[in-house]
Amino acid sequence: MILKIYSRSVINNDSYAAFEEEIENTDIPLLSICHVEGMVNTFRRHYPGGYLQMMGDDELPYLLINGKLEWNVPIEAATVRDFLATHPQCLTEGIYVESGYPAAGGPGRIVAIAAWELFCTFLQSQGVELGFPIEAIGILVPTALEIKDYFSEKNVRPVQLTDRLVQLSEVGEFEIAEQLDLDVPTAIRLLIGFGYKRDEKSGKFILKENERQRALNLLYKLEEQERDI
Repeated sequence: MILKIYSRSVINNDSYAAFEEEIENTDIPLLSICHVEGMVNTFRRHYPGGYLQMMGDDELPYLLINGKLEWNVPIEAATVRDFLATHPQCLTEGIYVESGYPAAGGPGRIVAIAAWELFCTFLQSQGVELGFPIEAIGILVPTALEIKDYFSEKNVRPVQLTDRLVQLSEVGEFEIAEQLDLDVPTAIRLLIGFGYKRDEKSGKFILKENERQRALNLLYKLEEQERDI
């Protein structure tokens, strides 16, 4: 397998430099193929909700490992295989990595349970302004209240869950339920709340671009709120 790698230094504000890596065994460390420099290595292009990486966090928000999402995975522990399983588009589009130095003070991550409470309050107060239908808010808020303790115990914030759902364009309910380790009805409510619609031909849930952009806007606003706390 030949993978394209696009690497750049944030410190020098360089453009991406392109490399090709021939890989025989994808169980090797992700960083071993990335031509990185500096103390912090980030994959923000592949994690829209990954601002903490630029502040010195040394974890990926999630990785798909053996069919289930593992959260807060140390970058050094990430393998090429699991990264490609999480982001299969990289097989054709390549892997983008940035390197630099951590911001002063570290990432300053908000406590997970507080992040979920903020998520619910924010949706209720500004969801309509962001374009979410009242029906979608009526699905997302009670679902978030239902799952917040479960995810908080795993130290998972709603920006991480939103990030994953924004990444997908087509998914089956059983597949996403397995990934998130949730029951199928709860997984379906999350998909519908974020704007997915079932395609009658394939039977899968589809996220169209308008709905994806709306969810991305929510993601960015949530990050701003978290940074202000």
